[in-house]
Amino acid sequence: TGSDRSDFIGVIMATRIIKEDLTADRLRELLNYDRETGVFSWLVSCRGTRAGDIAGTSSSEGRRHIIIGYARYKAHRLAWLYVYGEFPKKLIDHINGDPTDNRIANLREATMSENLHNQRRAHKNNKTGILGVQWRASKNKFRARIVTDGKETHLGYFDTSDEAQKAYLEAKSRLHQFAPK
Repeated sequence: TGSDRSDFIGVIMATRIIKEDLTADRLRELLNYDRETGVFSWLVSCRGTRAGDIAGTSSSEGRRHIIIGYARYKAHRLAWLYVYGEFPKKLIDHINGDPTDNRIANLREATMSENLHNQRRAHKNNKTGILGVQWRASKNKFRARIVTDGKETHLGYFDTSDEAQKAYLEAKSRLHQFAPK
């Protein structure tokens, strides 16, 4: 039937796309994007998926990836392309810090430095487990520090981790425009 033929052509077209060729128009032919939920769904049947199926898979950290043709895309970057008609020129920051929340209202372009402002947890190798706070055995104190635009600022040494964290959070609210409020 005509519908089967168009589905077949959609499959053929979808498999031939390479990353540099994907346009907003082509994306909109293949996928629907719900701005309120941030969810993509297929408009065509393709390689084991049917029209209407939710597109993509989630990685271990929750970021959604969608394969179109032979290229793997991050769903938040596709959302930007879908809504604004071009791929973002910078990184995409999830404003609320939730990498599974791809609603367009939760996405903004950001530099690497701005994106790091949104960091909420200490790195896994930080022994205190507190963002911006380190234990300095040589001083027998906790050190607070913050990095802004690649420049580290020492905030002081403190007797308790709570005092150091308070100093860090005060500096973060002043210096990191992208930080959660």
